[in-house]
Amino acid sequence: MRPDVYPLRVLFVPHWKYIDAARTFHLHVPTGYISKLFTHLPSRSVFIDRDRYVSDDSLGYWLAHELGHLAANSVSENDADKAAREYRKRRKDVRKPKIH
Repeated sequence: MRPDVYPLRVLFVPHWKYIDAARTFHLHVPTGYISKLFTHLPSRSVFIDRDRYVSDDSLGYWLAHELGHLAANSVSENDADKAAREYRKRRKDVRKPKIH
């Protein structure tokens, strides 16, 4: 995806640790959303609930969103989604088979 800003750490943690970290950092999850990943901006850390990890495709999709938080330096979901569009496009382009 070649993000503009890289996380310092990406942590795959068990569900109990994920819940503990989310509580410690006062994670706010908007109504209707389920959190499987979150970014702590001050430490540039991405936390991934490894017990809810489904597949590489879904991880790539949502990781683009978390990288969007870092790129925008914002907790806003809209700002992260705007930045994530470019990362998802890059990811899609890389996955296309090369035709010679």
